[in-house]
Amino acid sequence: HAHFCHPSLPRVCEAAVAAKLQNYCPMIRDDIVQFLRRELIGPDPRPETAAFNEGEEILRPQDPPRLRFSAGVLFPKKATNGAERPSTEEAEAETAGETEGDVPEESESKLPPVEGEDPEAGDDQEVNRTNEFLPSAMGLTALVRGGAGLRVAVQAAVYEKQTRENLGIPDKKTGAWKPHHWRKPLTLPPLELQADEIAAGMFKTLTIMGEGPAQKLQVHVFSRRSDHHSAQDDARMVTITLLNQNEAGSSVRDDQCFFQCELKVESLDSMPCFEPYPEREAAVTGTDPEGETEERRLSLLYRHRKTFAVGHGCAAAWDESGERAASVWAETLPTYEIKPILPREQDELPGVDLSFQSLAQGGEKAVASCRQLAAAYAAWITEQEALANRPDFDPNHHQAASEHMAECRRCLERIDAGIDLLADAGQPHIRRAFAWMNEAMLAQQERYEIAAKHRREWKMDGRYLVLDKSLADVLAEQKEGATQRPPRGWRPFQLAFILMNLRSMVDRHHEERKLVGLIWFPTGGAKTEAYLGLTASTIFHRRLEQPTHGGTTVLMRYTLRLLTAQQFERAASLICACELIRAANPKLLGNERISIGLWVGNSVTPGSQQEAKIKLNNLIRDRQSENPFLLLKCPWCGAEMGPVKADRRTVTKGYRQESGKVFF
Repeated sequence: HAHFCHPSLPRVCEAAVAAKLQNYCPMIRDDIVQFLRRELIGPDPRPETAAFNEGEEILRPQDPPRLRFSAGVLFPKKATNGAERPSTEEAEAETAGETEGDVPEESESKLPPVEGEDPEAGDDQEVNRTNEFLPSAMGLTALVRGGAGLRVAVQAAVYEKQTRENLGIPDKKTGAWKPHHWRKPLTLPPLELQADEIAAGMFKTLTIMGEGPAQKLQVHVFSRRSDHHSAQDDARMVTITLLNQNEAGSSVRDDQCFFQCELKVESLDSMPCFEPYPEREAAVTGTDPEGETEERRLSLLYRHRKTFAVGHGCAAAWDESGERAASVWAETLPTYEIKPILPREQDELPGVDLSFQSLAQGGEKAVASCRQLAAAYAAWITEQEALANRPDFDPNHHQAASEHMAECRRCLERIDAGIDLLADAGQPHIRRAFAWMNEAMLAQQERYEIAAKHRREWKMDGRYLVLDKSLADVLAEQKEGATQRPPRGWRPFQLAFILMNLRSMVDRHHEERKLVGLIWFPTGGAKTEAYLGLTASTIFHRRLEQPTHGGTTVLMRYTLRLLTAQQFERAASLICACELIRAANPKLLGNERISIGLWVGNSVTPGSQQEAKIKLNNLIRDRQSENPFLLLKCPWCGAEMGPVKADRRTVTKGYRQESGKVFF
């Protein structure tokens, strides 16, 4: 919301703008989905041509619909990839200097194949042959029980070439008006399947009673008994498929294709008749117990999410009504709203103090707070065990529930073991490292907020460069805002993660060092603070044990380059906080600085000190040259870093050469 709210305005304004943006987000998301649907599936009628075709879409001569749309198209049978490329006439129209609307970009995929040339030459030859043919069918399978029968509704459209005066631009050579592609929606009556046909089991071909191109559309229905039900059960697995019966020649024509294809199935009496689709049984082979276990656990976790159909050549969607669905349909562009996963906050645990400031005091009070956290987790486990033992709990999920609860109990044991280390008077280094970790995390959050939201830029003040805002002013603003929010502290899962791993971090011979701790949260769930806290604790404990042992303590690996800069800045703020604590306690933590470095490959940042010096000198000589250094602002105070114009010269702030090395 920085675009809408000036920093000098009251913070209530920021909150109001943030709330307004939150309300706009679903609208923006829906607009994006609708844009994608128009772009990928169609139709996308233009206002300037709406009057010619009763509001229906008209495509330009150089935009044949089989190339314009990439989804929702049923091609003729046996049409291979590459056969949909433009004909010679279409290719000439595309390159003949069309100025109607946007000029199409040149695309290698739109050039006609050259005779005798392999159109896929140079591509990876290891291509799965299932993708060799263009889709000529789409369908779905659902489990049907009862009902008066099924109604199958089909929608589709074709595009016809038509010429109309004053539509587009005339041919430069002949002066004739060029033919455009006119969308014609097909009027297709629904098909009906009687209940006795479905119950008896059948394979049936239904021809859609339409006119013209619609006669080439067929619906295949295959009804059979489900393998998951007995022969006496009236449930039937029904597969309904929409097929294009046109035959492809050496190339594909637009008049052989159907566009914006849709298929919907519902009960004749409008009553919900679709039951949840049978779950896939785990492959019990005796050689893959992990696979079987995973299937059981996924079934438990998603037991409230029912699947009522599966798609073939498309996705499936449904109108859920309690334990059944009233209708199912084929979805070419499936969408799903992922609800946020919100961690339990500190204020949801009455009496548990997880604030950084409180825990930084150390001693018995900090240990007591950790004990309360573990007790709250134990109470939650007991609640889940009681839920699994209720009479109405599905017995098919008992084994997976027991496995989950056993793992939760093991996690609780590890948390308790970490707390016991903090409570052990014979482990003063662990206690002190834990207290300093909380102190460092408090400073990290305060200072990273400054760096992220209050970048301070350099400006000329007479003959000197000064920052546009003093650090004291920024800290005062931050302090004023702090009165409107609760004290900074841990989310319960963050501190639990640290306590759970504390024993294996301080004992390099412990068996738990073989375990890999995974924090499973979506983006924005505050995973970073959990491992930053463990990082700080490990750094301090190592220095307390061996003050002269510096070296590399922690390796952080980012698998997504876009995250690297932000995560590095957050880690850098923590390291600054750790270094200030070390500088204040050199006898306990040694004289070697606590520092951080980054390596992301030579193409992004300098890969050697020599290259770094060359890049820095280039920046000093020419501020317009590319800045290869990742830090563009101080992670501690938010001051601008990099080349700054000072009258007629360039000054590089934040980077310096010292003893043949480049420092920040």
